Amino acid sequence: MKYSKEILELSADFQKAELKDPFMCVHLRRRDFVRSHSKDIPSIEGAAKQILKISKDRNLKVLYLSTDAENHEIHKLKEALKREVQLKRFDPNTVS
Repeated sequence: MKYSKEILELSADFQKAELKDPFMCVHLRRRDFVRSHSKDIPSIEGAAKQILKISKDRNLKVLYLSTDAENHEIHKLKEALKREVQLKRFDPNTVS
């Protein structure tokens, strides 16, 4: 698969504007994946614990989150990160 020039430019612009510091990236799978692989994935709280440990071990303060989670789950994750890690997401709804 090859991404379009427009998508690549949007990605580059987002990185320049939002991800200036070293960051970690997490793909937090939810929705249908939770139902079909429930024993294999952590809860939101469990994911937050893993994120906090890795961010502390590697001295990373910014997290880029890619997810299909619902807004209440994202809010729960933000709360669990205790302001120790700044969560960033790309919102395609803000692109004109």
